[in-house]
Amino acid sequence: MQLKKYTILLFYIAILSCSKDKIDIASEYKEQQEQEQQENEDILDTINDDLPKPNIDTLPDPSGIDTEIPTIVSSTAPSKVLDMSHWYLSVPTDNGKGVATSISKNHLMDGYTHSKFFFVNENDPQGVVFKNTPYGAYKTSVNTKYSRVELRELMSNDSSLDKKGVNANNWVFGSSSQEVKEKAGGVDGKMTATLAVNRVTTTNTLGTSFGETQQGRIIIGQIHGSDNEPIRLYYHKKANHSKGAIYFVHQHFDGSNMYYNLIGDYLEGNSSNYYYTGVNEPEDGIALNEKFSYNIEVIYDTLYVTISREGKADVRKTISMSNSGYGDDWMYFKAGLYSMNNNTESTEDYDQVTFYKLDITH
Repeated sequence: MQLKKYTILLFYIAILSCSKDKIDIASEYKEQQEQEQQENEDILDTINDDLPKPNIDTLPDPSGIDTEIPTIVSSTAPSKVLDMSHWYLSVPTDNGKGVATSISKNHLMDGYTHSKFFFVNENDPQGVVFKNTPYGAYKTSVNTKYSRVELRELMSNDSSLDKKGVNANNWVFGSSSQEVKEKAGGVDGKMTATLAVNRVTTTNTLGTSFGETQQGRIIIGQIHGSDNEPIRLYYHKKANHSKGAIYFVHQHFDGSNMYYNLIGDYLEGNSSNYYYTGVNEPEDGIALNEKFSYNIEVIYDTLYVTISREGKADVRKTISMSNSGYGDDWMYFKAGLYSMNNNTESTEDYDQVTFYKLDITH
């Protein structure tokens, strides 16, 4: 009997001994894991210490980063994206007479596209691309200084009708005489566009302050009269700026100019006191590939100009044209890309805009 009790006692001692060994092993394994984890963290800390720390104050503003969309020319015609029923187009190719080529309204409506100048991008199919390389480009006349890929409004569907003059192709101000208003295609007008400027020129061979005013300068919308322009709307971005400015010129009938800043302070003054102030980055400027809208409207003899951007307050300017001298002159809208830098260095330098909306009403 005593032998049996002794045997049982030895059995329990053996079990306790094994359990203790297991506990010791588990404890040792846990310590080893904790040690390895600490070593790994030390290594990571060392690596991170070696990496340069970003300066939060110098990180780029995401709203100003150019987000370039790769270009693949689509088979879709621009007339399938924008209404081309009241426009004709100028492109900078030789028409056989040493000046730019005009694309008729009917040709546009039949599906005209050009892989270099006027097309739909498959990667951005909601817009129409206007692209121009000023170097070596053909201009609309021998007296014109600048080249363009630009639409010109034609109100009438009668292709035999003269493009010039007070007739059904053009419109007049509401302040015009009754006789002229009855002959015109419309009275007063509004053009609304949504677009993004994808690229502007970055070179100029003049090497002067005037050359600096040309670099990165384009016209994106106009009202044109018989000779002069009640408004030329500009986008302008210097090569060393991440964002561009917007301003417009109101030209009187006699050719004198008045300059009005909308975004930034690139230009001020008039034709006799005209100076360039685009030294500093435009305050709250518009980056390349940033969508925005403009509205140009004439009511009677008053010009209204508005720039709109998502999430930001509209920028507006209103001017009276009662003393601008246009009287019974005839008008038409223009939109697209009018390159205002005629001294680029090569065919590698170009301007490009994409229009997503373009509407006119009278």
